[in-house]
Amino acid sequence: MLLLACIFIGSGCEKEDDLPRWSKITALKNGEPWEAKGTGRLIKKPGSPDRIFLSANVATSSGHVSERLVISNVPMEIGKYELKGDRSSEEPRISFYHMDGEDALRAVYVTDKEADNFIEIKNIDIKKKEITGVFKASFLLESSVREDPPAVSFADGSFRLKIEEFTED
Repeated sequence: MLLLACIFIGSGCEKEDDLPRWSKITALKNGEPWEAKGTGRLIKKPGSPDRIFLSANVATSSGHVSERLVISNVPMEIGKYELKGDRSSEEPRISFYHMDGEDALRAVYVTDKEADNFIEIKNIDIKKKEITGVFKASFLLESSVREDPPAVSFADGSFRLKIEEFTED
């Protein structure tokens, strides 16, 4: 599982330039329109149910990642799932980070467990390698090296993402 976290916190899944224009996540972040390029990764692990990990990055004009949203451990099935898990659990969970450059974390947010955090998978098309759905999430600031907002919320979130396949041994 640590390997999977490194995959998403590190350089991401696929070069953003290689993603189709439609592969993105949108939402109202603290009431303002927010959009990020993203991808879905289908994780196949022998003896375990298939899971999907969604990752989206907002880049600066120079191409460096400034924000990263990660939704992980979601069953690869149509349905609605609570996002209450933390980094050490196997439950569906969501994470949000402010970044200084590609690999430097500036602020780490944790899920506000009192909020209605969920993801709803609406459609999975394996032939087209596409997943769509909606989400809502609220976060509280865990740690920061600068002045960052004490809370971040995403409302009216939606996604249409390209799916890649990854087999974990």
